[in-house]
Amino acid sequence: MSKKLYLFIGILIVIGAFYLWPHNTSDVDNSADDEGASAHRVGSNAILVNNQMPGKNVAIALVALLEDGWVVIHKDSNGKPGQIIGTKYFKAGESRGFLELAAPSTSGTYYAALYSDNGDGRFDVTEDAAIVSDGEPMMMIFQIGPEFTDEPLPIVI
Repeated sequence: MSKKLYLFIGILIVIGAFYLWPHNTSDVDNSADDEGASAHRVGSNAILVNNQMPGKNVAIALVALLEDGWVVIHKDSNGKPGQIIGTKYFKAGESRGFLELAAPSTSGTYYAALYSDNGDGRFDVTEDAAIVSDGEPMMMIFQIGPEFTDEPLPIVI
């Protein structure tokens, strides 16, 4: 056989080995993009609520709590969290679920915030403190409106 044929076969083997060799996936980019949403995560606490359609419930895509606590939904009040319109108790760990609102939501801006539980299993805004990170409450802003579908966005953490 000619040297060119051996060289060609050698190159094919090297290329094939590259494609068949397992690649390191530890460098995965977990940043959010236009198709996903990013959770607000600090340590073991996290909250993710996607934009969604109006209704009686809010879908909580992800809640992670170091200790038992609450997800609290606030209406917008001039660019800040206002009236509390729904709460749901979650056990420590990662979870998801639906939070029932006091009344059906309308289009607008809402806030999902994490609160600790004082141990009695009942939400009381005067006794159950907001979970904070760097002096700021752990919360995320989301939108409700008819233009948002019920299809969940991929979760990126």
